[in-house]
Amino acid sequence: MTMYRGTRNWLALVLLPLILGGTLTSTTSADGFEIVLSDFSSGDNPADILDAILDFSVTEDMLTLMVTNTTDTNVPEAEFEINEIGFNATDAVTDLILTSGLADWMFVFDQSGESGHMDGFGNFDAHLTWGNDSNPTVLPGETAIFEFEIVGTDFTKESFIDFSQDGKMMNMEFAAKFIRGPDDASDFGAVPEPASLGLLMVGMLALLRRPRSE
Repeated sequence: MTMYRGTRNWLALVLLPLILGGTLTSTTSADGFEIVLSDFSSGDNPADILDAILDFSVTEDMLTLMVTNTTDTNVPEAEFEINEIGFNATDAVTDLILTSGLADWMFVFDQSGESGHMDGFGNFDAHLTWGNDSNPTVLPGETAIFEFEIVGTDFTKESFIDFSQDGKMMNMEFAAKFIRGPDDASDFGAVPEPASLGLLMVGMLALLRRPRSE
């Protein structure tokens, strides 16, 4: 199949800023790290309006996750609520037990790769969801705090930076579902693992260097 140079250049202009602009962590501390969503969107809503901050901290055998919905309350087209969170853990963590959080939210920890599916971004080990539409969401400008008991050995804050399994587009580290946007729109926003960003960059550079077919 012939791919013209103009098409390749157009693809590069579209995809390379996404690759180079990816942000895995914004800040780190002795006991935690902060994730800024989103680098990728699962649908028509642009990733740069699917905004949230996931703040992880580990103290002894407890994980605290603070979820802040930072979608823009000053722009009606950019306001969304959050009703799902996905993240992962290495083998150092054998179980997570939710001890406190938003009322009636459901939590599943499953490292088999058979649950915690979040659209095209794959299955996540840890999956928080509101359960049904009568339960609370994380509203724009609000912060929800979830606490978990960690079961495992030799775990650290880095134990919660791990890629998702069975990703359709690429492996993702963290994801959230943004709902009740304009015209009741909803999409997943996610942040990829660094290795996946690197592979995508290599592929795009190879595409640019490939000679044009005659």
